[in-house]
Amino acid sequence: MGWRYRHLRSELKKLEPRRTYAIPLSALRPFKRGDFTAREAVNAVRRAARNMNAEVYVRGEKIYIRLRPSCACNV
Repeated sequence: MGWRYRHLRSELKKLEPRRTYAIPLSALRPFKRGDFTAREAVNAVRRAARNMNAEVYVRGEKIYIRLRPSCACNV
């Protein structure tokens, strides 16, 4: 089962630039059926945010997303 990138991307577009968001891995459950690893989740978020100039990394059980000021959120 694959990730729902469109739905994930639409949620990421709601985030404000210049802020860092900590998202628990469990919050990504609606975007994929079945189990997933932290690495798979980070790669999915990076792919969903590829045109948004975002920094995505994982620490522990949370994924951190920071949108840079030159965010092209409407792409």
